[in-house]
Amino acid sequence: MGEIIKEDIEREHLEKTKIKKIFINGERIYLKRNFLGWSVIHPIRPDGKLNWKNLIDGGSWIKLGIVIFLVLVILGCIKEYATIVRVANECLATNQIFNLGLK
Repeated sequence: MGEIIKEDIEREHLEKTKIKKIFINGERIYLKRNFLGWSVIHPIRPDGKLNWKNLIDGGSWIKLGIVIFLVLVILGCIKEYATIVRVANECLATNQIFNLGLK
């Protein structure tokens, strides 16, 4: 009994996440169902050719802009941290604030 219910749940899950291909005005559109309902997806290889636009921007130029912005913020934080550490090391080396007993 438990195996039958488990198989039914797996089958329903596969049916829910299955990608559907439809044609509207000669254009091929891929639909995928998730917990929010149906959504349009942009596969990387729809016809055996690589979809570079989707690979680069994730299907939206706004998403690409957000990713570039976040990467620049992270790189800026890393650069600022490295600068602070370098200045602190120079300060400690020139002022000899800490004497480690090495005379």
